[in-house]
Amino acid sequence: MRGAVFVALVLLACGLAGCTSEDDVQSTYMTIDIVDVPQKIGFNKQDQLVELLVRNHPESGYEWEDLSVELSIYDAEKMDEPLLTEVCLPPSISSAEAIEGSGPANVRINELMASNDLSYADPDDNGDAYDDWVELFNPGAEAMSLEGWVMTDAYEEYIAGGKSGHTFDQTVSIPAGGFLIVWADDESEQGPVHMNFKLKSEGETVSLINPQGEVHQNISWGAQTSDTSYTAVPDGSINFQVDRTPTPMRTNGVMSGENIRPESAPGSMGTGCMISQSIDDEFWHADETVTLIEDGVSLCGVHDSSSNAFPVCYIRLTITHDSNVVLYNDGLIGLT
Repeated sequence: MRGAVFVALVLLACGLAGCTSEDDVQSTYMTIDIVDVPQKIGFNKQDQLVELLVRNHPESGYEWEDLSVELSIYDAEKMDEPLLTEVCLPPSISSAEAIEGSGPANVRINELMASNDLSYADPDDNGDAYDDWVELFNPGAEAMSLEGWVMTDAYEEYIAGGKSGHTFDQTVSIPAGGFLIVWADDESEQGPVHMNFKLKSEGETVSLINPQGEVHQNISWGAQTSDTSYTAVPDGSINFQVDRTPTPMRTNGVMSGENIRPESAPGSMGTGCMISQSIDDEFWHADETVTLIEDGVSLCGVHDSSSNAFPVCYIRLTITHDSNVVLYNDGLIGLT
């Protein structure tokens, strides 16, 4: 899909606290400006919607837990009622939610990074600490032992006996509702979670094989850029997408809007709207830009192939703070 800005009305509006007096506004307030909107948007992966800049008076950081950034999506043909309204959460908060496992123990390939430059360091490596990795997830209510399980990036050769895979031993397990990082660094001498192969950033397939020799899961991917991951959304699902905000050892996003919707629905098969920070912490600092990311497959709906027409929709942001006045851009931004 392509995207373009049709309308960007610049208005100043008061936030939740209201404009009680001129003195109050002058003593403590924050302004939020739109500094960048992408010219092309393809909602088959995580994509940038808009980049925001905050300026605080007095200059200080605001805690994310006191802020609310709400995204509303409107159909161009029906502007009186939003198609979808969802709250955008910073990854540092949305990924911190605890997961409670349910059902029998299981294992799923949940996320992987095939080109790790500076994203997540290998604690066992004294040299080049940034190795390829695979995150495994256990959705069950009990710990999952990986004894006898095998992972390989060359299944046909493995079956034919021409290449050995990495076999996990009895020391390796995944806690209930938990995660495990295994390193694809071709350095198996470093320990039981270090495999005997590396991932190919240009794309390949990895296979997870159960102790009976049966393929439990295959994951294939295309060319990957540095420090992006290939991620199951939600955790444990078969829906994988490129993720510009990797979450090793954390959940791959908490639903910030409605539950996963059918493929024909706006924002389908995604976790909704999240905020990517330039400084990864619990504060929105003065003069720090943040990027709103929407990972729905089709935010505006489905492309009409019969007419070769792209659907048009608009987004509106509502930004509030628990105690301070917020001055922000309240205009509509058009997307296709």
